[in-house]
Amino acid sequence: MIGGKERTVTMIKKSILLIVILLVTSITSNSFGQWTQTNGPEGGATIGAVRIGNNIFVAGLHSIFRSSDNGLHWKEIYISGRPFTFLKAGESALYFNVENTGYSAPAVYCSRDLGKSWSPVTELGSYVTDMVISGPNIVVYRGHASITYSTDYGFSWRVDNFPENQFITLLCQEGQYVYGWSHDTKDKLYFSNNTGSTYIAVAHIDYLPTKMAVYQNTVYITSKDSLYIYKRIKDSMQFISAVSVIDVGVGIPRILAVMGSAVIVGSDYRMVISKDQGIHWTSITTPSLITDNSWLFGDNSMVYLGTSSGVFVSTDLGQHWEARNHGLISTRITKITGYGKYLFAGERYTQYFVSSDGSETWIRKTFPTTISTKLGSLACDDARLYFLSSAGTVYSSSDVGEHWDSITTPQTGINGNFVSSFSVLKDRIFIITAYLSSTLFSQTIGASTWDTMLVGSSYVVGGDNDQLLLVLKGTELSLSQDGGLNFQSGTIDVYAGLIYSITQNDLYIYLVTGSGLFRTAKSSIFFQRCANQYNIAQSVYTMDSTVITGTDGGMFISHDETKTWEYFSSEMPSNTIVTSLKRQGDFLYAGTDGYGVWKYPIAKLSVGEQHHSAQTLRVYPNPASNETAITFSTSEQSFVRVAIYDILGREVAVLCNASLSAGDHSYQWHTSSMPSGMYRCVITIDGKIQETAVAVNR
Repeated sequence: MIGGKERTVTMIKKSILLIVILLVTSITSNSFGQWTQTNGPEGGATIGAVRIGNNIFVAGLHSIFRSSDNGLHWKEIYISGRPFTFLKAGESALYFNVENTGYSAPAVYCSRDLGKSWSPVTELGSYVTDMVISGPNIVVYRGHASITYSTDYGFSWRVDNFPENQFITLLCQEGQYVYGWSHDTKDKLYFSNNTGSTYIAVAHIDYLPTKMAVYQNTVYITSKDSLYIYKRIKDSMQFISAVSVIDVGVGIPRILAVMGSAVIVGSDYRMVISKDQGIHWTSITTPSLITDNSWLFGDNSMVYLGTSSGVFVSTDLGQHWEARNHGLISTRITKITGYGKYLFAGERYTQYFVSSDGSETWIRKTFPTTISTKLGSLACDDARLYFLSSAGTVYSSSDVGEHWDSITTPQTGINGNFVSSFSVLKDRIFIITAYLSSTLFSQTIGASTWDTMLVGSSYVVGGDNDQLLLVLKGTELSLSQDGGLNFQSGTIDVYAGLIYSITQNDLYIYLVTGSGLFRTAKSSIFFQRCANQYNIAQSVYTMDSTVITGTDGGMFISHDETKTWEYFSSEMPSNTIVTSLKRQGDFLYAGTDGYGVWKYPIAKLSVGEQHHSAQTLRVYPNPASNETAITFSTSEQSFVRVAIYDILGREVAVLCNASLSAGDHSYQWHTSSMPSGMYRCVITIDGKIQETAVAVNR
């Protein structure tokens, strides 16, 4: 028997050995390992929130967060490779559903330990549209006129068809009573008094409902312009009243919540509350834009609201709100720009963020509601910030958005809702429309009129700070390298579709399009598609011979002028959409759709440091769909082990474990049965460890 002292010594030795192994792995690893998520911007869009005991759970676009102190602090507890569509909770279980885009994998996952572990609910299949929970009773709508329900907290499931083979649009539940509205050929309100086993039609509805809620046998239903109230009396529904939400100051309802005697309806920048079943209404403040994904829940003592800007809390039924987003990062960054020490991150809808300390802290800014901005329409010059309003007017600020001045007048043909590009180059403003025939407008800052420069039949783009402007018409194009003063004619080898961004280095100009990444020498304007480029590119950055692309599946890097590529964002969640790349100071910043802003030290982009062992280990294609080839070389007879690990560190495949002669070697990893996500390929050659990230995307 080993004594306590000996056990302690043994544990210390094991700990030291583990640390040494980790250090060796870190030093000899081929992984880039340098992208880090900045401290925000915090907040962002969320799609739902629930409470279990003292814990509140919020679903962002791709992550689930938990707070045990009423939202003062949030901790990310789960990351999904697919966007969430809902988050639900019972008495002790959490459920989330992920977007179905042709996947055969289960869509609904369940946790019974407050989000520590999740398991798929295979009985519900790969397509689920809605779920309602009341006590032990759960009702799930899976489309195709079928209902799946459980009466034992989700441990067993049964399937029934909805009456008259109707398709359900909305569901709500209270105890054993389930209410469903069908928008097919019948337009009826149904209800079940046996947890969804059978249904009866109780009302015919001549409007298109948008939201439904129930409290104490009273059902509230919103349409595009009204709130309808029904009372269930035994097995029938009695119509109570209809209230015009337009008359009480609300547009198309995007949220509907019932909290005791209070009913709250909201849309855009307006919310109203009634405490007498819709007879009288009072306006309450709205802290941020309310969208279709917004949510609201709580009671008379504390109300939680999810908006386009994150989570807000009110202790007086909406008269005052406090933002509570510390640790919650779900921002959808559309553009990163900046000047001097200021870095700006434009988010969807009517907000942006500013950092003056290298992304250590972010401050949320909102545009005045009277001049709401189009998504992603931020631009900078050397000392001012600009944005384009939905009305087509350009505003500028010299004090980081504290005050805004209108610097242009509306122009026929310029609509902020139909603009593909907005740039400020030198002393001129460029706006490129994307409605009907694409047109490039330009105006000198301080002038009173717009110039119509070029008209194309396809898509056009302008590049901030690069002095590049390009107009594309089929495979013919016009390119300016001096901010629009002069244009050259050129061509592109294939039809490129939508253009996202353009940039340049000393030798080449790079164009990011819906058909991939293209490049041309500056001497002759002929864009050719770059070889071996993966996924759909969204943004590009170049420095010397290094090219980095942000795509809909992470980032890729090339150090040989686009001849070969490697996966470059293993620190980010799998399938991260990288929307914008911007160098400022000593860092390269990446804006993402749902994960905020990330940064990478420019000094680490040196070819020597990054590719000391890159020729030894190579994975192609990466991302992989059905299989990928892992190739490497050995300079002498060596013992080699090649293994694959998932994101949790579990070994999922061993491709080689043998002595190999000097030379080149290649092994196939068949990925058709592997879930989409990030993996690590680890190769050990005579005890020396190298690794690289592998993405599986099916």
